[in-house]
Amino acid sequence: MLRALDAVTGRERWTFSVGDKAGAATISNGLLFVHDDKGTLFALDTGAGKVRWTQRFDSAPSPRPALMNNTLYAGATNGVLGFDPPTGHITFRLDKSDLPGGLWVYVNDLTPWAGALYCSMGSKTLVALRA
Repeated sequence: MLRALDAVTGRERWTFSVGDKAGAATISNGLLFVHDDKGTLFALDTGAGKVRWTQRFDSAPSPRPALMNNTLYAGATNGVLGFDPPTGHITFRLDKSDLPGGLWVYVNDLTPWAGALYCSMGSKTLVALRA
């Protein structure tokens, strides 16, 4: 369960159920991005807690969505997707078939840094994507 609290009063402003387990949230420009453990990524309005858009993955997305250059990235076993944060439209797609055979395992983490998106895949692979 996500709970938004008023910073001054501490009172609950809204709640949102993400099931048994939620990933780490990313917040930007009045939107909160979080996924559940069943493979759905949610974009919530931070003011009211209302769902703005959702995206379903084949498996639970990487632990935390990453923002870089006005694109929200999320990875899972089937690839990395980039979204327009306000609308949820897909603006980037990297399928495991785009990489050399045997390189793809699953996305553990996404880290934006110095103009690249670093994708930690499995236990031995790090891929840098220029965005």
